[in-house]
Amino acid sequence: MIKLILIFVLLIFLVIALDVLKKKENFQLQNNNIQVLLDKSDILPNFEDDNLAEIHDINNYKNVETENKIIKMLEFKHSAFRLKNLDNLNEYTLYFNIEFKNQSIYQVLVNSVDTNDNLVYEVYLFNGSLFIKFYNKSHKFSEQIELNKNYAIVLNVSKNSLTCFFNSDIKTLTTPNNRSTNNNITFGSIYKNNKIINPLDGFIGNINLYNEIIEPKKLLGLMGDNSAKLLEKKIEICKFIPQGATLSLCKEKCKKDNTCNPEYCDKICEKCIDYNNCKWLQAPKSEPQASMPEPDVPMPPKIHCYSGDGYIEVRFKKPFDNHSPINKYLIQTKKSYKNDGITKLVSFEANDCGKGSCKFQLKGLDNQDYYNINVRSLNAIGMSINSNSVTIAPDGEIESKNISDALIETDDEIKKQLYKDFNYDDSFCDAGSFVNYDEHILDSVDKYSIDDFIKEAYLKK
Repeated sequence: MIKLILIFVLLIFLVIALDVLKKKENFQLQNNNIQVLLDKSDILPNFEDDNLAEIHDINNYKNVETENKIIKMLEFKHSAFRLKNLDNLNEYTLYFNIEFKNQSIYQVLVNSVDTNDNLVYEVYLFNGSLFIKFYNKSHKFSEQIELNKNYAIVLNVSKNSLTCFFNSDIKTLTTPNNRSTNNNITFGSIYKNNKIINPLDGFIGNINLYNEIIEPKKLLGLMGDNSAKLLEKKIEICKFIPQGATLSLCKEKCKKDNTCNPEYCDKICEKCIDYNNCKWLQAPKSEPQASMPEPDVPMPPKIHCYSGDGYIEVRFKKPFDNHSPINKYLIQTKKSYKNDGITKLVSFEANDCGKGSCKFQLKGLDNQDYYNINVRSLNAIGMSINSNSVTIAPDGEIESKNISDALIETDDEIKKQLYKDFNYDDSFCDAGSFVNYDEHILDSVDKYSIDDFIKEAYLKK
């Protein structure tokens, strides 16, 4: 016989507690809906408080006759039952009975949190099925929940594993997580920040807590629960392996073995994943492994440019890198109208870009002078071709002293053409000794420079 060290036997507690709710002998009333069970028998070590448990909004219970005994079941609606001061438990086994009155809502049966109020484990009902969660891992039991049916649940809890037995099915979840926990246990809801979350609509009773790991089927056998016998039958007696040409033949073959339950035969054949034995399953097709393409020079970007005072901003989305990361971009800038062969090159790091796009300001440019701009991408393989070319001018104000040299050169050309048209040889004309009543152009050419005329006309624009 396994030695069982029982810390809490709620079977005894429930017999006493709900009767003393009226007498208030072992309870301290903290507010209108919370009662506290005191540790007057020194069950627990000395802690800051002497509380065994807190009961939130639980006022009714019922007697339920099981196969071999009568148990008391607490009614949970918008309620919580919290076991406290369990810090010395490194591992434990939890056994309780439960009935559901509603299966259409998210309902929490039992849970525990760590010292930072993060979930350690949770047993909950969702959409008619029972689930367990242990840190970031979860499992759904296949059996559909029946209302007003009494179920037995056994939990084996340790630092790195959670084992749950439910309705003749058993599942273990493991994790390398080593969070610090105070081993609190809450029934009927998640209790956080003095709020009840996802409450159970049903009954919980016959709660037993042991300070060691006890194999569920052995514990249930000791408790007289028929679920242990069913589990043993499935695990130790029925050894049928799903097989056959069709699903129906698999079920028929299994049911011919008198040691196998017909319902179990249906389930085990329907859940077969071995396509070698279960011929009705289609073998998975192996997808051909795609070879990694050879890296190449990147694609050029598609650029857009925007004017500013003395600068032009270049923007573009990151182009395809051709399987070799782009590390740099090269901006080429050249004045549109000045054929002097001078091209300015500016580079900037790809890491200076945003997540999916880049922008860069070309500063120190001449206002109202037009520039041709394009961009190239660079990776470890090489440089892309030029992007699209954009012609644009900074849109700031221009000062009179900064009239373009190119314009002055154009004025000289105009003046030369005028001299040529009028056969002017640049000799001196003394208009003072000769009056030309026809107002010949040579009478005024030295008084007013054509350069000045063109400059004034330009500045008036």
